[in-house]
Amino acid sequence: MPMTTEEHDKIREFLQTTIRKIFEDGGMISPTVYKIENNQLEVYVIAEMPNDDCKDKVEQLCVKFVDDGAEGLGFASEAWMLAGEKWNTHKQYSCIADNPNRIEILMFTYSTKSTEVMAFAKIIREDEEDPWGITFTGEKKKPKLDEWDIHTTSKDGHKSEGRFAKFWEKARTLHYAEN
Repeated sequence: MPMTTEEHDKIREFLQTTIRKIFEDGGMISPTVYKIENNQLEVYVIAEMPNDDCKDKVEQLCVKFVDDGAEGLGFASEAWMLAGEKWNTHKQYSCIADNPNRIEILMFTYSTKSTEVMAFAKIIREDEEDPWGITFTGEKKKPKLDEWDIHTTSKDGHKSEGRFAKFWEKARTLHYAEN
């Protein structure tokens, strides 16, 4: 029996809470794919994604999970983004990493056949205020997360875009291309 929207919401909320805890306890999070199939959660930690080719392969893996029957997919990673008026500066730079207006975030997406949820939380590094980033014990301070900014396609009309969104649509497109 397929999972209900409420069941997916509970899983998504659990993953958001867990991801926040992992990040705040460890000071970072590795790119991670969360697959939900047959009421089971499988976690795939990606060692690193240093370039677009690696990111494309992770995207292809997610589309394959959908093809193989996944009911829900989550993805979490640290990332950079441009927001609001700062988005207008994106064409001035070859990549977002070079743009001084970028914001460092923890990104989390959760996709089902009918819903896309994209959540972003700004990463707050104490060294933004304390240039040394050091506590009185001499240890580097751990970063914190701001509150989640959550956008849901089925609730607020937000249109998800990018590599780690629209997995079901991408799987359908691949099937049409194969036939």
